[in-house]
Amino acid sequence: LSQSVVNEIIQDHLGFMWFGTQDGLNRFDGNEIRIFKSDPDQKGSICNNFIQSLYEDSQGILWIGTFGGGLNRYDPKTEEFTCYLPDPENLQSISHPTVSQITQASDGTFWLGTNGGGLNHFDPVAETFVAYRHNPDDPESISDDVVLQVVIDQIGRIWVGTFAGGLNVFDPTSEKFERVTTLSNVQTLRLDQQGFLWVGSMAEGLAKVDTSTLEVNYFPTEADNPSSPQDNNIHYLFEDRDGIIWVATAMFGLARYDRETNQFFHYQNDPKNIDSIAINNIASIYQDRGGVYWIGTTGQGVDRFDPFRNKFQHIFHEDDN
Repeated sequence: LSQSVVNEIIQDHLGFMWFGTQDGLNRFDGNEIRIFKSDPDQKGSICNNFIQSLYEDSQGILWIGTFGGGLNRYDPKTEEFTCYLPDPENLQSISHPTVSQITQASDGTFWLGTNGGGLNHFDPVAETFVAYRHNPDDPESISDDVVLQVVIDQIGRIWVGTFAGGLNVFDPTSEKFERVTTLSNVQTLRLDQQGFLWVGSMAEGLAKVDTSTLEVNYFPTEADNPSSPQDNNIHYLFEDRDGIIWVATAMFGLARYDRETNQFFHYQNDPKNIDSIAINNIASIYQDRGGVYWIGTTGQGVDRFDPFRNKFQHIFHEDDN
């Protein structure tokens, strides 16, 4: 791996695993890792090495959100990157160079979260962006311009997690935002198969929103209850193919939520057990087509988790790599 903080993991339609780190984009074919880095002398190289988000669209194109290098489009056929950066001369350019989240709507357009430029609506055919920004005089505008998460629900509404303004839901038809919860610092959102929206915040823990009634359920941490969440700083949420919710935390490792018993099962680092998770600060999680889980850590590279053997295999960042 090019670096040991793994912010995002996906598998593409060809079966490659992609790992977005803070210093390079990594593609793993099962044997070798190929690293994509920014090179000003090379036409078509990625624009920035700090990867925030990854998304593969319906055409098999990989979209990369970077920290300072805008939105990048990777074409697997040409292996070249196209960069979309803010241009003060062009009002239809992206509104901010840091893209925290990318998701595609059913009409083929994209909704992007930016780190200070609000919510952006991107038309990949016209290559134009429309920004929805916070307006203090308009309660129906987005509540904050730092957008960390964007999720589209079954009826096309856009759920937006912000840094300082909680959770918003946006109706693209009326172009109005509604503020749903006061949970601040919404770091992660995940819409599950049942239509519930799971919300993870930086300091206020885990919540579940009923997207039809907007009712919010909180999961408080209980110090004396090991089956409760153990950490209020939620980095990443993931639903696997069996409908199990996985919760990646900043200090207490990985938690698996069992809906039937309403209990959390925790995976934490045990220095005496080489097969335990590498570190308790988890950045991302993904399940590949074979059912294997890939866990991105903050400082120890990637763990490959086999639930049947209950073993974590470490794929470390090596400095001389």
